[in-house]
Amino acid sequence: MKTFRSLVVALAVANSPALAQHRTHASAVEIPGSGERRAFLTRVDSRLAEATEAYRVVRDVRAQLAARAARVPVAQLPAFQVNATLLEDRLTRIEHQLRPSSTLRIVKPVPSARLVEGLTSLSEQVTRSTARPTAASYTSLTVLSMEMDKQTIYLREALGMFLPRINAVLAQAGMPAVTRPAAPRQNVRR
Repeated sequence: MKTFRSLVVALAVANSPALAQHRTHASAVEIPGSGERRAFLTRVDSRLAEATEAYRVVRDVRAQLAARAARVPVAQLPAFQVNATLLEDRLTRIEHQLRPSSTLRIVKPVPSARLVEGLTSLSEQVTRSTARPTAASYTSLTVLSMEMDKQTIYLREALGMFLPRINAVLAQAGMPAVTRPAAPRQNVRR
């Protein structure tokens, strides 16, 4: 309990220059649950980084498709458009799950559409608290992590299915292939 008192005293005198010399600092080891909070926040941050990386991959592939679509010869255009449209549709759904746009309208709200927002909110909630993460926080992280895993799998499947078809059409046209950005790595939980 001495640690809590020293923290309260430190907070109370933080703006008092006369008492600043008596200020005490508690290390992370002295604060109960801080190691567990740090580990939890590290997991949340790694999932946020993974979601951001997946979002970057989606945007990169989408930009390459747009650049190639403008230069595809008329003979290969139908084959390119079919596969590019199918890939674009999948990428749009994945992107919306990762980071929904306010311009997209969905008739039925999807809980997973708030993946990045959910992870950010969870991180902020645990950061503001001085206690250990609650069971509800761990449950939320598990649900959001499962959704992130699902979206990562969808992204890999979409790229694996449609990029070879698109690149075959582009090769026939003598155009450079759409390069496959590094796929987001799966987060290994310990």
